[in-house]
Amino acid sequence: MFFIAALGEELGWSGYVINPMQDRWNAFQAGILLGLVWAVWHIVPLAQAHRSPAWIAWWCLFTVASRILMTWLYNNTGESVFGAVLYHDISNVSWLLFPNHGSHWDPRITGLILAFATAIVTILWGPRTLARYRMSRKSKLRYSKS
Repeated sequence: MFFIAALGEELGWSGYVINPMQDRWNAFQAGILLGLVWAVWHIVPLAQAHRSPAWIAWWCLFTVASRILMTWLYNNTGESVFGAVLYHDISNVSWLLFPNHGSHWDPRITGLILAFATAIVTILWGPRTLARYRMSRKSKLRYSKS
């Protein structure tokens, strides 16, 4: 069930929208913008589920960081929508594994962890494409010549 739902969303977000956004802005900026749209998309349902404003804010951080990581996955898997679908699916299944629909899941912790992971990815792969690992042998040779 989650895989099919993630597939539907990611065909739109990753399969249709992200490439034109990356053509206009860099991959990191496109990930942030799409992540913000994705987060805003969920604010009303989260409020209807009686989540506190603080919980929703931390969840939005988690969501934006997730979208940046999905953009990184997408760009590093040859623009595979399947990679983004799998990440999205696993994220949703992980949330549901906690009792009472995520009752013990704290978006403050996961949001901060994913924001830290996103910072590392952005530093190592670069914000322009999120696809050129800066510590590779080719990158070291390129940087040492300049």
